[in-house]
Amino acid sequence: MQPPPPPSVTPSPPPGTKSTGTCRGPTASNRCAFEESGRIVVDYVRYPDFGINQWLGKLILGQASTDVQGWLHRATLDVNAGTFHSKQVSDRRCEFPSVTPLRAGARHRYTYLLAHSGPDAWRGPQDVLVKMDMETGAETVVPLGAGHYPSEPTWHLGESALRSPLTPSLAP
Repeated sequence: MQPPPPPSVTPSPPPGTKSTGTCRGPTASNRCAFEESGRIVVDYVRYPDFGINQWLGKLILGQASTDVQGWLHRATLDVNAGTFHSKQVSDRRCEFPSVTPLRAGARHRYTYLLAHSGPDAWRGPQDVLVKMDMETGAETVVPLGAGHYPSEPTWHLGESALRSPLTPSLAP
């Protein structure tokens, strides 16, 4: 049995305009969106195919035999122009992009991720946290130590969080 073809995202342009962009391939974890000058900007993880589903199933059983796929992208959807552009912004394999609740729905400089430390970790669970600077591409990587693995992030903005290297900036 073959998996279904990857979905396409094609903007529906206003009457009298023409669509010029299509995104092909599965996407997930797209909670980091904001509107800017009439365009929708989304930070998300993009996969080349549906292999992530099989990979996750095998990971749970301790049998992942392929490298994880999934890279952070930033997409811009301009509904008025009928365009969709997506650009990979990191070579690091990652999942669960997130922004601080203080910046939810607003332009943000930093996106926070679960990620793999490198090729030796690509067949196991994510083993580092990453603060990605979406303006410069700089990454602040926080290793968790051998045998420690993060899960989908939640936010606690108490006193101890203010001293963390992952503390969000309140600036746009």
